[in-house]
Amino acid sequence: MLIQGLLNEIVHSEAPLEAALERSLQKICSREAPVGARAGAVFYAQGEELRLAAQYHVHDQLERCCGQLAPGQCLCGRVAVSRQPLSCTGVDERHEIRYQPMSDHGHVILPLISRGALVGVLNLKTDPGYVADGQEQAILEAIANILALAIAQFGGDGDVAGRLGAVAPGNADPQADRFQQAFQFLSETARHALSAKSEGHFIETLAETVADVGGYDAVWLGLLANTSRPPMGLSGERVFDSTAQVGFSAKCSTLLPSRGESGPQVEALLEVLQTGKPYVVEKAADCQLGGHWRTLLEQGGWPTLCILPLVHHWETVGVMAVPGFSADTFTPARIAILRDVVDLAACEIQYRRTAGERDLLATANEQIPESVFVTDPDGYIVYANPAFERQTGFSRDEVLGRKPSMLKSGLMPEAFYKQLWATLNRGESFNAVFTNRHKHGTLLYEEKYLTPIKNKQGQITHFISTGRDITDRHHLERQLERLAYHDPLTDLPNRRFLLKKFDQLTRSGEIGQGQQAAILFIDINDFKIVNDALGHAAGDRLLECIADRLKRTVRDQDEVARQGGDEFIVLMRAERRHPRSGAEDAQVSESQLAEDASALATRIIQVLRRPFVVDGLEHHIGASIGISLFPHLGSDPETVISQADTAMYRAKKSGNRIALYSPDTTAVRHRRLSLEGRLYHALEHEEFCLHYQPIWAIGSARLLGVEALLRWTDADGRRLSPGEFIPLAEEIGLIDPIGEWVFATAAEQLVRWREAGLPLTMSVNLAVSQLAEPEAVGKITNLATRGGAKPGWWCLEVTENLFMHDAETVERTMHSLSERGLGFALDDFGRGYSSLARLKSLPLDTLKIDKIFVDELETNAQARSIVAAIIEMAEHMSMRSLAEGVETDRQREILQQLGCDSGQGFWLSAARPPEDISTLVERFGCRV
Repeated sequence: MLIQGLLNEIVHSEAPLEAALERSLQKICSREAPVGARAGAVFYAQGEELRLAAQYHVHDQLERCCGQLAPGQCLCGRVAVSRQPLSCTGVDERHEIRYQPMSDHGHVILPLISRGALVGVLNLKTDPGYVADGQEQAILEAIANILALAIAQFGGDGDVAGRLGAVAPGNADPQADRFQQAFQFLSETARHALSAKSEGHFIETLAETVADVGGYDAVWLGLLANTSRPPMGLSGERVFDSTAQVGFSAKCSTLLPSRGESGPQVEALLEVLQTGKPYVVEKAADCQLGGHWRTLLEQGGWPTLCILPLVHHWETVGVMAVPGFSADTFTPARIAILRDVVDLAACEIQYRRTAGERDLLATANEQIPESVFVTDPDGYIVYANPAFERQTGFSRDEVLGRKPSMLKSGLMPEAFYKQLWATLNRGESFNAVFTNRHKHGTLLYEEKYLTPIKNKQGQITHFISTGRDITDRHHLERQLERLAYHDPLTDLPNRRFLLKKFDQLTRSGEIGQGQQAAILFIDINDFKIVNDALGHAAGDRLLECIADRLKRTVRDQDEVARQGGDEFIVLMRAERRHPRSGAEDAQVSESQLAEDASALATRIIQVLRRPFVVDGLEHHIGASIGISLFPHLGSDPETVISQADTAMYRAKKSGNRIALYSPDTTAVRHRRLSLEGRLYHALEHEEFCLHYQPIWAIGSARLLGVEALLRWTDADGRRLSPGEFIPLAEEIGLIDPIGEWVFATAAEQLVRWREAGLPLTMSVNLAVSQLAEPEAVGKITNLATRGGAKPGWWCLEVTENLFMHDAETVERTMHSLSERGLGFALDDFGRGYSSLARLKSLPLDTLKIDKIFVDELETNAQARSIVAAIIEMAEHMSMRSLAEGVETDRQREILQQLGCDSGQGFWLSAARPPEDISTLVERFGCRV
C-alpha cells in the first residue's frame, strides 16, 4: 500500500515535484508505514553537490545547515560519494552537522540512482537502535527506485502534470494521451511485484500491464536462466528460464524464443543483451535481427520493434520485445518510460532470485558459531550476528553505527591496526589473532579473518569480519608455553627460554652489533647433602628461596633461569658506557665486561652465604660460578653457556668459587668428558682390578685381614688414580655398579683364601647410594654371601660424610646388616664432624684413625693426644682401633704404646695383587 500510495501521490499531483516528494515523505514517515522512519529529507544531486529538495519533520536548524552539502560531507555526502546505502543506530562522529538540542537517533540513507546516474539521496531519521529487517530493506529499495525515477523524469522542471503535458493530446505525439498513464506502468508493476507468486506469474502480468497501459498490440518477455554466466552460452544451453507473451497470434508465437531454446531468434538478441541498451527497429524491411524477427514483424503487420534488456546493477536478467503499431511509436519519451518499467521489473526479478540466497545467508550468519560483523567503507558496523553478541557481550543495538575499535583492549600496538587497514584498503584479506576486551572488561582473544566486499566495478562497499573465540585455547597455549619455558618449582625461566631469549636479543641487535653480555653459570655447593638429609620437600623450599634471592640480586634487564637440579644461569647484559662527549654509546671492553660479571658473581656468592631458614632451621650454603663472555669468548648462546658450565667446574674443583672461562678450561672439561666415556668402557670391558692392602696387629704384625682397593689400567696401558676417577663415578652414577663389581670380586677372592687356609677378613668401602637405596640390605647380603662367603668375614667401611645424606635410612640399613653378622668400620675418623651421640647409635666395630694424625705422631704432641683420645674412646665404646698410613717403626711403636689394636700402611706393605698376599702371610704370619 505504501508503494502504491507513493506512485499515486507523484502521478496525480498537480503541484511541483518537491511538494509531491514532501507528501511522499510524510507517507513514508507515518506510524502506519512498514518502515521505522520518523522524519526524512530528499536531496537532488546537482553536479558534485547535494541540494535539499523536500523534507518532513526536520528540525529547522538542521534544515538551514543541510540546505546544500559538499561531496563526502556528513552522512548524506558520504552516501553520494559511495553510492551505497548507509545505516546507523545512533549519533556518532560521522554526524558532522549537529544542532542543540539534538536527541539521539538513527538514520537509513539511500542513494537515488536512475539508469546508473546519481539523481539524489533519501535520508530517513529513525529511532535509536533501529535496524531494518529483510522485508523492510526491500521496501526501502523500492521507495528509492520510485523516487529516483520520479526525479530523473520530472525533477527541476516544474510540476508532474506539466511534464506529462509536454506529450499530451494535441502536441507533437499523436499517442501522447497514453503517456499520461506513464506512472501507471510503475504503479501496476509495483503492485504485481508484491502480489505475484512466482517469476513466471510476474512476467505474465507484467506483459499484460505493458500491453494494456501502454496500448501495445503485443509484448514478449524472456528471463535468462543463469545470470552468473555469459547470457549466450554454447549450443544446447538453456538460455531462457521462463518466457511470457501477450497479443501474438499462434503463427507468430512459433517465431518467438521459448523456454530452454537457443536458435536464430535467440542469437538475434545478442547485441541487445551484450550492450545492455535498447534496440529499435524503425522499419520491418530493414530489420537486422535475422529472418525470424523480420518474418514476425511482417506477419503481425508491425512496422517497428523495440527490444529492451532488463538490467539491474549492471547485470542483465532478461529481455522485453515490444512491436510498434506505427512508424513513430518509439519516441525517446516512450522508450524512457519503457526503460523505467524494465528497470523496476529487473530489480524485482533480481530481488526474487537472490531472496533465497539472502535468506540462506542471513540464516547461516544468525546460526553459525563464529562471530560475524559487517562495516561500511568507513568502518562503522552495519550488521552483527548473535554469535558476535555472545562472544563480546555487546548487543547488536549497542554496536550498530559504532566502530569495532570499541572492542580494543589497548594491548595491541597501533602499527598492527595501521597494517590491518592498509591491507584491507588494498582489497586484500587480513588474518590475525586480536586481543580485544569483552563488555565486562575481561580479555577476549579472537582469531579473525577480515575481507573487503567489492561491487562489480571493483569498489569496496563493505568489510566483513568473521572470528572465533580462542580465549580458552590461548590460555592453554600460554600454560603449555609456560610449562615449556619455565621451571614449575621456582617459576624461573628454564634453559630453553634463556636460549630463546638470547637468540631474540641477538637477532634484534640488542646483543651483538656493539652489544655484549655475560653468562654466569651457578652451582649450589653441597645442596645434595641438604636435600638427602632433610628430604626433597625441604630441598625444594630451599631452591625456591635461592631463586628468590637471585632474582632480587640481579638488575631488571638481566635474566635468571634455572638450568635444573641445583644449577642456575644468569644472563647479564653489558651496561653501555657513555663517552664524555655524549655523542654515542661506547662499546664495553672485554676486560670491563669480565670485571662487571665478576662483581655480580661476587655479590651473588655473598647473598647466598646468608643463612636460609627452611622449616624453622638455618641452612648455610655456598656456590661455584663460572663466567663466559659474549661475543668475546663465544659467538652463539649454546657455546657461551657451555663455556660458563665448564668454568663453573673449574671453580668448584679449585675452590676459588668464581672462574672465568679460558681455552685451557675447555681442555680440562674435555679430559673430564673423555674420562667419563672411558669409565663406562672400563666397566663394560672389565678393565678394573682389585689390589689388597694388609691390615695387621700393631703388636705382632700378624695379618688380620685386607682392604680391597680398586685399580684401573685402561686399554692403552695407562694407570689412573682412584682419587681421579672415583669422585667422577659418584657424580655420574657409576659408583653403584662399580661397587657391586668390587664386592662380588672381593667375595670370590675371599672364599679362595679361606679355602686355602688363610683366615683373613675383607674390608670394602661403601658409597652412600649403596646404603640408601630401598633394596640395600638384600643386595649387600647377597653380595657378602656370594660363593659361600660368610657375613662374619666382612668389614664394611663407611665415612662420616655418609651420615649427611638421609642419615635415618643409612642408619637403619647398617643395623639390619649388623644383625646379619656383617661388621662396620668408620673410616677417616677425626676428619669429619660426627657427634658422640651419632657414634653411639651406630653398629660400629672399628674406628679407623685418619692418616693426617698418624703422620704427625712423631713430631706433634697435639696429634699424639688426639690419637690417644680416639683409641681410648674406641676402647670405652667396645670398638677396635685401626691406624691408617703407618709408615715408620717409630709410628708403630707410639701406636703400640697408646694401645692401638691394628694398623694399615706401607710399614708392612702397600696394596698388592691377590697372589702376593699368601707370601706376606708366610712372612708375617696370620692370626689363627
